[in-house]
Amino acid sequence: MNQFIVHSSLDIVEEVQWGGGQMYLKCIDRFYNNYVSCFMTGGNVKFMLLHSPSQPANPTTSRTSTSIGANPTSPQTEEAIKQFFTEVYENWVKTIMSPFYQVNQPVTSPVFRGRVAAAGKKYL
Repeated sequence: MNQFIVHSSLDIVEEVQWGGGQMYLKCIDRFYNNYVSCFMTGGNVKFMLLHSPSQPANPTTSRTSTSIGANPTSPQTEEAIKQFFTEVYENWVKTIMSPFYQVNQPVTSPVFRGRVAAAGKKYL
């Protein structure tokens, strides 16, 4: 289901990408409790992130309104997602600039995957 949600958001990306000229398009779509954020490169490569509000471990002691992940459209969450996308973009550029990368092929580097996972833990 997650792939369907992200794939269906591509139509919205195609409409929004020409509007502001920015790489980070913020939260572009919502499906029930899932939000889709997008980052576009200059070469029209799209990084898309499907995220949903986090649930506190103990609802009686944790206030959801103060948690960064509790409100996917809050400025703090948007900034964290933007920083995540920026770090992923920097790693992606380094990967495709490698002389061992074949143009127009998927990035299959385990190092790249590890750096994306580390950025996810750091910002998300």
